[in-house]
Amino acid sequence: MKLKWFVLSGFTVMSVLGCQDRVILDHEAPFGSKVVRLGDVEVAAVDGTAIYLSDVEQLARTKGVLADTQTIDPNSPLFKTTLRELVDQRVLGLAAITQSLDQTQSAKRRSAVALEQLYGRFVIEATLAETVTDEAIKRLYEEQKQLNDRGPERRARLILVATSEEADAVVERLGEGEDFGVLAGTLSIDEATRNQNGDLGYFSRNMLGAEITDAVFTTSIKEIAPIFETEAGFHIIEVTGQRNVAQRSFKEMEPELREFLTYEAINNTIRDLRARSDIRLNLVNSLDTPPVIDSDSVLPSPAAHLEEGHSQDNGAQDNGAQDNESNDTENTSDD
Repeated sequence: MKLKWFVLSGFTVMSVLGCQDRVILDHEAPFGSKVVRLGDVEVAAVDGTAIYLSDVEQLARTKGVLADTQTIDPNSPLFKTTLRELVDQRVLGLAAITQSLDQTQSAKRRSAVALEQLYGRFVIEATLAETVTDEAIKRLYEEQKQLNDRGPERRARLILVATSEEADAVVERLGEGEDFGVLAGTLSIDEATRNQNGDLGYFSRNMLGAEITDAVFTTSIKEIAPIFETEAGFHIIEVTGQRNVAQRSFKEMEPELREFLTYEAINNTIRDLRARSDIRLNLVNSLDTPPVIDSDSVLPSPAAHLEEGHSQDNGAQDNGAQDNESNDTENTSDD
């Protein structure tokens, strides 16, 4: 096979761009061998089939080595490596046609599947370009910012007992200097916190029940709240700390906000298309599960819950930090 290379000098680029009146012929030719792309630069040809600058840039972007807003320097190693890959791909493709390998039933089926997947990507890319915009990401950030603005968080420990008499006895023993964590581990009937020395972790006003919240946020730091009863039993709560949760910046949250919007847009698009399509299922009853996403495609994995993971540290994860924060909270006034 004969390979023709084009040197991308300024003169060559201007010459190619200047050929705006050339006739575009034979759109069905393999790999567009006789199609002239107006405004593009032909950088190589293999047996009469053209490879264009846009082909090189597209492959580099697909491989993630060139940003969407960047152009490729013809003198760079990246350009040469990518072009060599395209040439090898073209040589193999033409060899398949020459040997009629593209005409087998297997090749036709696989080509149809690949084309269908490619068309699907076109739909997704168009959807994301329309919905996952900078404006949409900033709007979601402001919404999340308001949701996360929950005021200060407090930390507390709990001993839960079954009767009022047991609760009074616990308070009496605490007053005599016994350790709250030890008593929680031996006396509390709350399975979730008993093995954590009764630690409830940090929480804001709207994260737990009203009775616990009222008791914790009306009691001074390092003090024990008055005993109160719920359906679970009698509660003895010690307030151990308070902290103000810093808001994450837009720069910090932008990647996960973009991922969240992307996944949401993909799911909504596929569900809408399913709803509008006449789908007959022969082996299963429904398609209630989320769309299956190919890790090699343009579709990302689901974003984590945007409101979690930053402002709330619960249970044993906070045990090591408690002593360090106690000095900061002792002088904190109540709300």
